Amino acid sequence: MKWIQPPFFKPAPAVEKADPDPDPSPPPPPPLPTIAEPPTVIGAGTGPRNNPDSESDDARSLSPPRPSSSPLHRPADTDAELGVAATGGIAVSTRLLQPTTKFTAHQIFYIFILDGLGAMVVSGGINFGIAYAMYTSPTSLSQPITLWAFPSTLAGDAAVTIILQCLVTWFIELFLVNRDLASGGVAPVGFIPQPTTSSWARWFFFLDSRQSQKEHARKPGQWVGFILSQATRAMILAFVSFCLFWGPTVGLLMLAGEKRGNDWVYGHTWVPQLCKMILGGVLGLLGTPGMVLFWLCRAGWEGVGDEGVEGEK
Repeated sequence: MKWIQPPFFKPAPAVEKADPDPDPSPPPPPPLPTIAEPPTVIGAGTGPRNNPDSESDDARSLSPPRPSSSPLHRPADTDAELGVAATGGIAVSTRLLQPTTKFTAHQIFYIFILDGLGAMVVSGGINFGIAYAMYTSPTSLSQPITLWAFPSTLAGDAAVTIILQCLVTWFIELFLVNRDLASGGVAPVGFIPQPTTSSWARWFFFLDSRQSQKEHARKPGQWVGFILSQATRAMILAFVSFCLFWGPTVGLLMLAGEKRGNDWVYGHTWVPQLCKMILGGVLGLLGTPGMVLFWLCRAGWEGVGDEGVEGEK
């Protein structure tokens, strides 16, 4: 009953009858090179891949490529290639610049202008603000300000200022200078010879027991020793600064005060504020460049032929 078939339906026997070829086998597939051959972009040139009969090579061409030794696929540089900053016990991957054979203009600006004059302005301003808050508060206004007698003693204030400023400045420069060294912002100093005969100087500059420090520097408990080692050196500088600056400061205060008996008395403004500002500014101007030079020299001593810059605790 052909009338119930869809219009597009054609019986299979009708197709077979229309085939003039008595052989019922299907026609052979087209030649392999014209159908199955992939674009010649893969494996272009002469070789087994261009051979249509080499099916194993075509299969291998679909496998993931092996890592290339080309510079475009080379792994990232190691710490030895990038350098290590002199953090006195902490290895930091860096792009450390080559140590210089003399002071460059940038180093002079960095040490004496940016850190020297900059520290003088910042330290002087901070100390002035602290002194103003200390000596004009309601509690201080009810007490006389003297040179020696407690509780408002300017001589004691000068001693505390020297100690605290040396400690704070040391840790600030420890972070800032080594950060600039690590980022390539300043080059290490390479022309100052490192101490070789003085065991005390080698200890102070973290030049002894480097291998022992390398083995333990990354342990969490070593942070306590690291901080104590830094604070010890800062206190040594504070002692030297005390010997240099405390005596002259007391002498100037004697000249600026009013002598009453065995002591000197001052008003609540402006001698205490100006004295603390001048002391803080001089400490920043003369002390900070030395701390900066400390880390630049250490980086220069350790920056040649050493993958890690480590120090003694």
